[in-house]
Amino acid sequence: MQRLDNWDQFQKSFHRIKRNSSGYSSNLYAGRESIEDWMARGQFFCMPGTDASLFFRRDRDFYHLFHVAASSNALVSILHDMPDQLDVLTVDLVGTPVTLAPWTDAYCVGGFEPHSTLVRMSRNGPVSLPASGGESDVEVAGPDDAAPIVAFFERLLDRHAEQLPSTDDILREALQSRVLLVRQGAVPCGVLIFDLKGRSATLRYWHVDKHARGRGIGSRLMQQFLARCVDTARVALWVKANNAASISIYRYYGFETDSLIDDIMIKVPRGKHGQNS
Repeated sequence: MQRLDNWDQFQKSFHRIKRNSSGYSSNLYAGRESIEDWMARGQFFCMPGTDASLFFRRDRDFYHLFHVAASSNALVSILHDMPDQLDVLTVDLVGTPVTLAPWTDAYCVGGFEPHSTLVRMSRNGPVSLPASGGESDVEVAGPDDAAPIVAFFERLLDRHAEQLPSTDDILREALQSRVLLVRQGAVPCGVLIFDLKGRSATLRYWHVDKHARGRGIGSRLMQQFLARCVDTARVALWVKANNAASISIYRYYGFETDSLIDDIMIKVPRGKHGQNS
């Protein structure tokens, strides 16, 4: 496994497989800005192969695994050639259940197990809002909130399934006024992070601390978010497929599921089973 330091190195490793294949597959969906950020932090690595290559992004105490492969058989082959890892590996596979089947099967053969499944939900058309209930306690986060927000997410969420942001990620989003929060004293008790590009918006995180639920905090965060989406044509999000309560709440706000899923698989080294949450 070699560390990648610049965009050209990545391009050569990725496009060599793409050029030599009539029907390649990849689960590396990140754009150039994100990949260059990972390389600048020394977090991005590659294991090149003949008909498939693997890419690894370090995240806390584990790696996100990505592939570019000429076929599912080529993926199985390079997964078998991968050295025994010392850390947990996770992989996200996005598509419909039918199109993902050969690739999830390949990862299963390579020693991975299903960990979680996300479903995509979206709402289309202009956003209509009820009358405001008066002054809100929802704030736009600032730079000093980055570390407490990361601690908030690390306490509440499954790091292997929910792509937890880093402090630098929160800082970057906060500078764009895309992080909303409600405080309890000096500590965040509700956080919502979103992305807004043109007429499309993505709800990335929306969480309320367990001890603060039942006080309307989530509703106030959502109302402030939707108020920023009045000119959008589409708002999308991902939610755990088995989280019926959250799916019901999103439906209340006008979201519906579509055909895309994100199958998250995990490979835990021997001796670390039971430590994958």
